[in-house]
This record gives sequence, C-alpha cells and structure tokens, in this order.
Amino acid sequence: MNDEKFKFLITDDVSESAILSAIMDKTGLTADQIQANWELEMEDESDENETSEQRGTRIVERLTQREVTSQENAQETILQLQQKIDQLEQRLQGLLEKFESGEYFGNIPEPDPTPVSYGVTFVGTATSLIDGSVHDIDGEVFLETLISQTHGSKFRVTGGEIIVGDMFYDFVIGKARGTGDDTLLLLGQVMDDQGNIDTIKLLLNPTSPITENSDGPINLDISMSQSKIGRDLGLDASGQISPLT
Repeated sequence: MNDEKFKFLITDDVSESAILSAIMDKTGLTADQIQANWELEMEDESDENETSEQRGTRIVERLTQREVTSQENAQETILQLQQKIDQLEQRLQGLLEKFESGEYFGNIPEPDPTPVSYGVTFVGTATSLIDGSVHDIDGEVFLETLISQTHGSKFRVTGGEIIVGDMFYDFVIGKARGTGDDTLLLLGQVMDDQGNIDTIKLLLNPTSPITENSDGPINLDISMSQSKIGRDLGLDASGQISPLT
C-alpha cells in the first residue's frame, strides 16, 4: 500500500473474513478495495487419509513456490539497505560489500555447475535470554548449494522468514556450511518488521545426510545451545529439510 508492505499474524481465526478484517483495520481500505487486489489461497491440511509420501510431495511443492517469493523479498531488502548504507553500522556495510563481491561465502574454487535448492521448515520456541519469556517460533529458510563435498559443503541462503511471537524476521543475507558429522551451521542477517538488523545463528542437526539424491524431507533438530537471534533469543526447534525441484 503506497509502496509500503504490511505483514499480519493471525493466530486464532484464519478464515477469509478474519484476514479481511485485519487488513481493513491496518490500512483503512474497504473489503471491496482489498478483494480487487489480492490473490487468496487457502491450504487444507486436514486430510487424515494423506500418506507420508503425499504429504512430503505437498510440502516440497509449497516450498518450491515459496522459494521464489523469498528470493524476491531478500533481493528487495538488500536494495533497500544499499540505499541507506550511509546510515548502517560499519560492520554491516562490510558484510554487504563482501556479499556483493562474493567474498562473504569464502573460497569457492569450483562452484557446483548445477546448484541444488533446499527448503528448511521448523517450529519450536524462542526463549528470551534477558527475562526468560518464551515465544512460539515458526520459520522457513531456503538454501542453494555453492559447493558439494563429503566434508565442508557450502550453501548460500536465498531467502526466508521467521516468526517469533508476533514479530516477523526476513532473511537479508546468509550462508551455511556442512561439517563432517552432517551438521549444518547457518549464519546470516535478518531484519525485523521495524527495520532493525540482527545476526542469526542456527545449528541444524539432520537425522540423515543431506544429499542431492535425497528423495524426501529429512527431519532435523535446531540446537538451542548454539542457535540464537541477536543476543536476546535462544532458539529450540525441530523441523525438516527438503530438496526442491
């Protein structure tokens, strides 16, 4: 609206009328004005007869669609930050410059000729390291291989979004590297819906090796001892990583 983006978190009633009401309250638009400019898609996840294979396929299809939107959001956020670079702290300026030059991702002697994309989804809790308050967390992150090796694979984050309580975080830039025990360490920068930038660190522990030949979602845990947003939030979650087509 007027070149501004709004995000809404509806936790109880997710009906079309509740979504309309939330947007009307926030923007002052009428229902007719909203419905003339929106595309609403409601997902039905209540099929009790759905097999695990069907559910895995549905998850991958949804993530593949979401990956494109997340990439666009990340690119737009980077452009916005570049326009305000004089106002940014020196450390973040340096990160953006390294990102643009490719230095951010480290030494990549022979990049993968055909990168493989992955979608990571997770739910859990975020605990304040200041006052001990606990918030629900729901997130999705998209990765793309830079170099695939038995030891030391590297990935770039192409986009993502994390919801902590009623706060949204969008991924700006990020990278991940694999270790010999199949653990993935993900580092990056996220921006909340107030425009504040924080560092994020996620330690992903999959239950089996992540390879381009994986034929479905792989379960994973996110270690709270080494997973944080900024200095304030410790993350404890579980989820899945899925190769995307």
